[in-house]
Amino acid sequence: MSSLTSLPDYEKFVEIQQNVYRARFSLKLYGSTYPTSIFLVHIPTTKDCILVDGGDPDNVTKITNAISSHFESFPEYKLKYVVLTHGHFDHTGVLLKLLNDYKDIKIVMGENEIPFVVHGKKYSEITGDTLTYQLLKHFFAEGKAIGNEDRVIAIKEGREDDFEFHNDLRPIFTVGHTPGSLSYLHVPTNIILIGDLVFNFPLIQIPIFSAKNNISIPITSFSVSESKNSIKKVVEMESEVNFVFPAHDLYQNGISIEEFKQHAQKL
Repeated sequence: MSSLTSLPDYEKFVEIQQNVYRARFSLKLYGSTYPTSIFLVHIPTTKDCILVDGGDPDNVTKITNAISSHFESFPEYKLKYVVLTHGHFDHTGVLLKLLNDYKDIKIVMGENEIPFVVHGKKYSEITGDTLTYQLLKHFFAEGKAIGNEDRVIAIKEGREDDFEFHNDLRPIFTVGHTPGSLSYLHVPTNIILIGDLVFNFPLIQIPIFSAKNNISIPITSFSVSESKNSIKKVVEMESEVNFVFPAHDLYQNGISIEEFKQHAQKL
């Protein structure tokens, strides 16, 4: 495992699979620094680009610079969608800036994230299923409401194929971290971007997974039981998934589906 600043995709987009690029940034939280990832997915047939998640507010300038630099290298591509895995502050920080800078983009999220991301409802209002969540939820940082509901596309469960590019980047409901959490299966390369369904980094953790690999369900997940079901859902997709990429991950190649399955069997 490398230090964050030595990673090849630190503060810049680097291709991790064909037409999938990742940039990682330093998330400063509770006196420590943690990795947070955002992804850019190219759609070669239309020359459109999809940003997966929007980082944290303290990195807005670095994120927008990384995006601008990427499009300087790929001027034939244009940003069309920002798709969210969920609405926590460290995944939505750049949204207001992008909505202002890119007048045609749409923000895509699970239907149940809209009250939080668009209207400003607090995640701390949710009743979780663990005592840890209940005790700590009022200390968790909250993001700013983005408004702009006319520029938001809600993904409804059972209607995931309504997303324009579902044949390339398929939304998969993996609730548990938040009520409307989504993962995104990149169909051409068989990788899945799971947001915060699990961490692959030693943050404050619920000791459900082996500490050896730092894979855990984060304490900011409102429902551990739903998270377990969603983890099993990803495992059941093993014929379509080769690698799993969490948003908070210090490893270069994500988690192999075999390793992910091994840990899931311990739930």
